[in-house]
Amino acid sequence: YDEARYTLEFRGHAGDKFICAGLSTLVGAAQGMRELYPAVLNAEIETDETQGHALIRCKPTDGYENECRYIMRTIFTGAAVLAENYPGNVEAIKGGEDNVSDR
Repeated sequence: YDEARYTLEFRGHAGDKFICAGLSTLVGAAQGMRELYPAVLNAEIETDETQGHALIRCKPTDGYENECRYIMRTIFTGAAVLAENYPGNVEAIKGGEDNVSDR
């Protein structure tokens, strides 16, 4: 997760259908927020489920940077909770390495 670039990436296969469902739900939440609040979350969401990859890039409209950041933080926090509960399957990284991946 790269907060400065409003980018969140999920990579890899977690090896457990419940973990995959959790990560897919987070991506689905981003897609839903994009549809509900297009001015706030002017986002590109790319997914390739066969490769276990999703990329969310937010391009906030002027004046909506904080709202976009809160949405992205919420999605990242969900991934971090999965990483905390399943450390052998999920890793949440904040900073230059903007991804959540399997180990």
